[in-house]
Amino acid sequence: MDSPTDPGGMVLDGRYRLDAKIATGGMSTVYRGFDLRLERPVALKVMDPRYAGDHQFLTRFRREALAVARLKHPGLVAVYDRGDNPTYLVMELIEGGTLRELLRERGPMPPHAVVAVLGPVLGGLGVAHRAGLVHRDLKPENVLISHDGEVKLVDFGLVRAVAEAGITSTSVILGTAAYLSPEQVVGSATGPRSDVYALGVMTFELLTGA
Repeated sequence: MDSPTDPGGMVLDGRYRLDAKIATGGMSTVYRGFDLRLERPVALKVMDPRYAGDHQFLTRFRREALAVARLKHPGLVAVYDRGDNPTYLVMELIEGGTLRELLRERGPMPPHAVVAVLGPVLGGLGVAHRAGLVHRDLKPENVLISHDGEVKLVDFGLVRAVAEAGITSTSVILGTAAYLSPEQVVGSATGPRSDVYALGVMTFELLTGA
């Protein structure tokens, strides 16, 4: 099944209704949805159809989804469920925008604001790193800020699943080159230090607006 261009109330696995498209990226499309069983709004990340036939990707995706779902921290977007036709994740819905949008709107941030924004991100990263997970794609687009001021990091596990699959996607690997650590650029093993490097780039960007 392809990612729907116009969801029109489509229901996945008899439970998750697609209501409206939120965003489209190189790997997936995110929809606002509704869990019919628990009667609550959710976010549904539907992977690009080109991954559907890649068994290596699907295996890694399932493992990463399970690992991320076990993470519990207020600075991380919760993962509730996953499905296979199409391949999708069910996540906590954050009503608001991204850190990138905030940066474009307001420009450079004072140090106290940077600390307030990145504090939850650091906390979430710490929990993930202790669990053996590395984000690999830290950038302002993956930091969500709710209308209530909650800050949450999203998209753990997806880059690893794609990178280790049989499909080569230059747009995915190189799409956020400004945040790649030296070891990522040369194709060496990544680890928590790779996330720390990207976080340093983000900190500079938030302070300077550059």
